[in-house]
Amino acid sequence: MRTVNPIRFFVGLALLLLAAGCGAHAPRIIPFGPGIAPPRTLAVLPIDNQTNSVPGVLYVRQVMHDNLERKGYAAPPLADVDRALSDQLGISLGGQVSEDLIPKIGQALGVDAVLTGTLQKFGTVLALYSEVEATFVMYETGTGKKIWEYHGYTRQDTAVAQRNSNTVSLTAALVGSLVQRGHGKPLQPVVRTYYRKLLSEMPTGAEAPQGGGWTD
Repeated sequence: MRTVNPIRFFVGLALLLLAAGCGAHAPRIIPFGPGIAPPRTLAVLPIDNQTNSVPGVLYVRQVMHDNLERKGYAAPPLADVDRALSDQLGISLGGQVSEDLIPKIGQALGVDAVLTGTLQKFGTVLALYSEVEATFVMYETGTGKKIWEYHGYTRQDTAVAQRNSNTVSLTAALVGSLVQRGHGKPLQPVVRTYYRKLLSEMPTGAEAPQGGGWTD
């Protein structure tokens, strides 16, 4: 009977567990609909902001861009996107983007697809809860065709509401707009929940999806 080397056994077991752990975190492949070729390059366009929060819309766009690699897309830097849109098409705001301009935008940016967005809600309501609501649409630039759409709403009770579910002090109500705001990352926990849910449903791009942690 052959004796098993205990050192080799434990080294092998450790490697097996490591491989299993890496596999568990591998990005899930989600296909597009029939007849749609997965884009390789995807640009996040300026978001149409229907709220009063400028930092909020900038933050939402940034985290969307920063995590597209996990979904198999190569995303050009936002600064390059903004410069090309402004110089070539005179576009600086999300509200200026329309469906009929998608092919021209694609040519200006040199990408397979673009992601447009509308931010409908972003803020803290009377210090009771924070909310984010937004819609994103992906267009194929060669045809201008809509190939994917997502609408989501995320709400999270604030610490004030969790401590006192019956009453809210006047002081708390007055400072409600400041609740959960980080430096350059307003409403970070709510935004994190929103974009992770969106990306979990977004179809996978033509690039090899990258694992690793989220960027927010």
